[in-house]
Amino acid sequence: MATRKTKVTKPRATQVEAAVKNGAAAVETAVKAGTDAAAQNVEKAVKMTQDQAEKANAQALKAFDEVYAFNKQNLDAFVAAGDVYLRGVEAINAAFISTARRTVEAGLSNTKAVLSAKTFNEVVDLQNDFARKTFDEVVAETTKLSELTSQVANEAAKPISVRVQKTFETFAKTAA
Repeated sequence: MATRKTKVTKPRATQVEAAVKNGAAAVETAVKAGTDAAAQNVEKAVKMTQDQAEKANAQALKAFDEVYAFNKQNLDAFVAAGDVYLRGVEAINAAFISTARRTVEAGLSNTKAVLSAKTFNEVVDLQNDFARKTFDEVVAETTKLSELTSQVANEAAKPISVRVQKTFETFAKTAA
């Protein structure tokens, strides 16, 4: 088989070169456009990610602040309850000490009266009178202390009850 040599003429070569040049320019333009579009898309994606991260961060900070404030209010309620309880215990102790002092003084007074009694009947009457008065005072003081204790317990529980109620309201709103 004989090979045939084709002679390329100058006008054909110029056409091929022009076509290659145009093709290369078209490819270059397409690559540049694709690169530009990709860069813009990456920039948009980065911007969207930054915006979403900032929103999420702001929401997290807001939630943290809300939780912090909520827990601080709970702690404040416990501190207030503790203060009320402490003052109440002090009042109960003062009442108890006062009652004990009066009882000791009454006992000493009765002992002096018994020691100065002239008859056995007088001693019995003094002891009976002392026992009756002491019993009445113990019942009255026990009632006062019981009421005071109940009052202290109720007042100490109020701040905590308020916080528990607020907690239920908060969770009910969140759940709804």
